[in-house]
Order: sequence, then structure tokens, then C-alpha cells
Amino acid sequence: MEVQIRIFKNEFALLMITITLKGLGKVDSWMANIKGRIPRLSKEMAKEVASSFQKSAKLRAKKATGYLANSIIIQPYGKDIRVSVNAPYGVAQELGFKRHLIPIEYIFQHLGTPGMPGQWVNNPSGFVWVSKSTPFIMPALDATTQNLPNIARRYAARMVKK
Repeated sequence: MEVQIRIFKNEFALLMITITLKGLGKVDSWMANIKGRIPRLSKEMAKEVASSFQKSAKLRAKKATGYLANSIIIQPYGKDIRVSVNAPYGVAQELGFKRHLIPIEYIFQHLGTPGMPGQWVNNPSGFVWVSKSTPFIMPALDATTQNLPNIARRYAARMVKK
């Protein structure tokens, strides 16, 4: 880009400035590079946000057996990415349930085959109190949302770099 300033003296104006821009071809190629980088970097940013959310949710999930935390996965969903909780009790853990008793045998069934529904126990040897819910998804979403401006700023800088 080049700027030229010319001063004219005539009967109508004492000062006239002319600005000439040259080198717009470089600006056009820079803009084309940005257009080419945006889709790729947008996908990378979405993957990083999903990964950040997944890590945060896994840290907050109950760890009695580890099945709940291990069931939090990232998977493609059409052109998008989603984070899923595959443990069947994940919704109850997040949204709530009342404190209740379950047979001890249910715990052993779950440890033996995580993810499978428990079988009825006629004569349980004992019971265990199950405490009320402990949300892990919404707190993880809040933490990820607070970190989102930093991630977006970093990727925006990568998108417009020369």
C-alpha cells in the first residue's frame, strides 16, 4: 500500500490531498487465505471446546465405579460434534433422584457388567443408601463457557495471521 500526498494551490483550495492505494492484490490474497483457514480452524476450535467440556465433566462425575466418567465421550454428529453420556443413570445423576436403598447385589451386578440393567434380587444380603444427585454436566458447561472467550480469541488470532 502506498500513500501519496499532493498539495495544490489554486483559486479554490489551498490544500488538496490525494491518497492512492496500491498493492490491493496482497490484501486480496490475505483475505482469500483467511477464507480458506476459517472452516478448518472452526472445526479445530469446536473439537477443543468439546474436549474441554468432556474433561471438565469427567472431573466432576461420580467416581464410585468410574463407569459414569468413562461413558462421557466425544462423537461426530453429522457435520457437528457432540459430547454424550452413555451411562444409563447419567440423567438421574445430573437431574436428581430421591435418596433410596438398593440391594448390595445390584452393585456387584453393575461392577461385573457396567451399563447393563440390574436383575431382580429376591433375598438381598444387605442394602446400600444411594445419596441424592450430584450434577456434573451443568457445572462442566459453566466452566467451559467461562473459558470459551480465551479459546475463541486464540483461534481468531490464528485465522487472521499472515
